[in-house]
Amino acid sequence: MTWLPSLRRLRVPLAAALVFALALAGVPNTSAASAPGRNPSCTKQLDGTTEVDTLSARAGASPPYLLAESSSHDSTTGAVTFHQAVTRGRQSVLTVDVVVSASDLTLTTTYGKGFKGVTTSVLAREGDMFRGVVDGRRTVLFGATADPKTIAFEDGQPAPRLRIRPDLKKALKKFAALSLDTCKRAPKSKAAVRPQDSTLHCPYTDDLGLCEPFPGCNNCDRLCFASYISCGIGAVSSAAVCIPCALVSGASCIEEENACSQLCQAPGHPCCPLSCQGHCSGGATGDACCGGEACAPDECCGTTNPFCCGTGNTCADRNLGICCPDTHGPVCNNGCCNSGESCVDGFNGTKACCATGSNACGPDNTCCPATQDCCGSNCCGPGQTCIQPVTCCNVADVCGSTCCPSHNCVNGTTCCDAPNFQCGANCCGALDSCCNGQCCNGQCLNNGSTCCPPERACGASCCAVGFACTDPAHGTCQQCPAGEDPCPAGQGDSLCCPTGTLCCGNGQCCDTNADMTCCATAGGPACIPTSSCVR
Repeated sequence: MTWLPSLRRLRVPLAAALVFALALAGVPNTSAASAPGRNPSCTKQLDGTTEVDTLSARAGASPPYLLAESSSHDSTTGAVTFHQAVTRGRQSVLTVDVVVSASDLTLTTTYGKGFKGVTTSVLAREGDMFRGVVDGRRTVLFGATADPKTIAFEDGQPAPRLRIRPDLKKALKKFAALSLDTCKRAPKSKAAVRPQDSTLHCPYTDDLGLCEPFPGCNNCDRLCFASYISCGIGAVSSAAVCIPCALVSGASCIEEENACSQLCQAPGHPCCPLSCQGHCSGGATGDACCGGEACAPDECCGTTNPFCCGTGNTCADRNLGICCPDTHGPVCNNGCCNSGESCVDGFNGTKACCATGSNACGPDNTCCPATQDCCGSNCCGPGQTCIQPVTCCNVADVCGSTCCPSHNCVNGTTCCDAPNFQCGANCCGALDSCCNGQCCNGQCLNNGSTCCPPERACGASCCAVGFACTDPAHGTCQQCPAGEDPCPAGQGDSLCCPTGTLCCGNGQCCDTNADMTCCATAGGPACIPTSSCVR
C-alpha cells in the first residue's frame, strides 16, 4: 500500500527537527539523569484522509517560551507537512519546517531572537548520504555514522559556532526533557472530525479512524517516532556541542528511526504479519500462506494454484477448488448446496440441490417434495396425478391418457369437448355429422341410416362405387365405362373421366400425366399446362 512509506517519512522529520535544532542550539544531555519535564498537550485528529497531530508546551518565566508543533499526513496522497515553532511573546525564537518529496526530505531550521552565530541550517538526504548547509555554507557529504571531526565545509573554512541566551538554553532543555508518553496515545480532538472517504479500501482502521493494512501498524510507526526523539536527545551531550556533532547526531537518529519503521514493515511484524510470495498478508492466529495470500487452513483451496476463499467462506473441495459459505450443504455440480439441502439425482445424469427429502424433476431439475409426483418439470400436488408428459391432472378429471376437466369423457378414453361432439359411442369432429351413431364426413341419407361420401352423393341417393350421378333431382346413378372413374358432382357436364385424369368443367378431362391441370380462366375452367396456371 503506497501510504506506508509516506507515513515513515512523516515520522523522520518530526524526530530530526527536534534533534537537529536542539543539537545546534547546544542543549546539554537530557537522558535519564535529568528530571523529566511536564507532559505536553497533544491531540490527534482525522480530517478526511489526513491525520493531524499537534503538540504544545511552555517553559521559562514570564513571558514564557512556547513550543508549538503541528504535522499532517494524507494517507491517500502521501502529502506531509511539519512545522515547529518556539516563540516568546510576539518574537520568533526558533522555527523548523520540513518538506517531504517522493524520495527525499529537507529539514530547515531558522534561529531567531536569543541565538547568535547561525541564522539558518539545513539537513538534507542525498541518496544514502547526508549534507548540511549552514548559512549557505555546504558541508561535504557524510554518512550517518561519520566521525564529526571528518566533516568539513566545502569552502575549507571552520564550522561556525552558535551562541544562545542562558534562559533560552534552559527553556530548550526543558522542552527536550518533555515526557512524550501521552503523545503516543494522544486522544482524538474534541473538534468535529470529518470521516474518512468511504470509497477508500481500508482493511483495518486504527483508533483514530486512519487506514492501516493490519492492526497495530500505525501505532508501530508512532512508537518509532516517540522512541527516536529520546534517541536524539540522549545523543547530544554537553561535551560534544559543535555543528558537525549536531549534523551527525541528526543523521544517525534519522537512520535509527528509519530502521525502526522498516522493522515495522518486515515479515512477522505489525505492518506485515505474514509474508506470502513477497506480499504482506493477514497472519491471524492459525493462518498460513496459501499461494500469495494468507488465510486459515480450511479457507485454502485448489492444488496447482491455491487461493484463499475469503472471509465467510470455506474450501469444500480442495482438489476441485470449490469454495462455499461457512454454513453450506454438500458440493453439487461444481457448486455448493445451501444448508439443509441435499445433492440428488437430476435430469439425464445431472445433480441438483434440493431440500432434504425432495426430488429433482424434469429438464429444469425442479425440486418437488417426496410427497408429490414429478411430471416433467412440474410438481403434482395432493389429489393430482401425472398425465404424461407434463400435465398434472386431478384424479377425478382423468380420461384415458388425457385430462378432461369438463368430464365429457367418451368410453373412458376420449375427452370430447367442443367444438367436437359425441355421437353414440364416438367423438366426432366439428365438420362431421352424426349418422346412425357414427361420425359421418359426408351426407347422412336414408333417414339417417346411411353415411354417403361427398363424391358419391346424388340427391337422396348414394351412388355405388364406380357410378356417376346422372340426375341429382331424382337420385339417378349410372356406371362409368371400364377404365373411367366418376367425376364428383358439380365438376362439370362430364360424368366420367379416364382413370388418372382430372375432371374439369365444360366436359374436359385433364391429363395429369402430360402435366396438365384444371385451371380457372376468363372463359371458365380449362385444361392448361400446370406451369401456366396462376392461382
